[in-house]
Amino acid sequence: MASKQTKSTETKKTPILRAQHIKPDVRKMTGKVLSYIAIFAFLSLVLSAVTGGGTIWGMALNILLLVCFFLLELMEGGTRGEHDVTMSRMVEARLEKNIQPEDDELARCYGPRKAFIAFALAVSVFFLCAVIVALSAQPYTYTLQDLPTWMSAYLGRDDVGGALGCYTVTNGATVVDYLRIVVRACILPFVNLFSDVQTSSWIIDRLSPLLIIILPLSYPLGYLMGPSLYEKRMRENAAAKKATMKRIRKKNKKERQQRMGVIREKNLQEKREQKRKDNQLI
Repeated sequence: MASKQTKSTETKKTPILRAQHIKPDVRKMTGKVLSYIAIFAFLSLVLSAVTGGGTIWGMALNILLLVCFFLLELMEGGTRGEHDVTMSRMVEARLEKNIQPEDDELARCYGPRKAFIAFALAVSVFFLCAVIVALSAQPYTYTLQDLPTWMSAYLGRDDVGGALGCYTVTNGATVVDYLRIVVRACILPFVNLFSDVQTSSWIIDRLSPLLIIILPLSYPLGYLMGPSLYEKRMRENAAAKKATMKRIRKKNKKERQQRMGVIREKNLQEKREQKRKDNQLI
């Protein structure tokens, strides 16, 4: 009965101590998410010559890039979550011994809100730009192209000069156009998945607020996996310790058996020697 109670208390999971004074960790985690956004945008622009064009290989590379970064940020968040859970357990052990932990240690404990606040801060500017672009999105319409140089001589004619003059009127880039460049750089692999980017431009703009948060969101989702990763590591450590102790016991048993064998052999030799002496006396 006592063994069952002991086993039940060992397997019982206690609540994880949550973080306090989260501001220092939030800054570091925000920088981590921002760095992934910047690296992803840089690689997307560098590889755009290969991933663009709407080819099968280009789409496959775009999907591969998206999956790799999603898993990378997921693992990064999971590693950070596992580290924070470990810190929480260490602080709990100190509190049980009536040792007051420092504020820095309490801030480094497990806290999902840290990861989600860092995610929100990191994507807030880009998300706001994407919302502005989405609200200004319009279906694609044909616009006049540049006038060929050989037709510039006809601009002075009264019958066709006015019509050709429309081609020389150009509209400057607006603030939304510059914001669109920033947003497209952050979601370029998603853009390359569309077969006709020009006609689908307004659809891409409408979806950009959703697309821009998909990859950064993997960081807080991975952070939520911290407790399960911690439990998995504890089980692996316990299994490794058990296997090590089993090998040690097996080795000790073998050495004991060898020592006992040597002692038995020695006793047998002494008995034979004593018997031989007794026979000689007779």
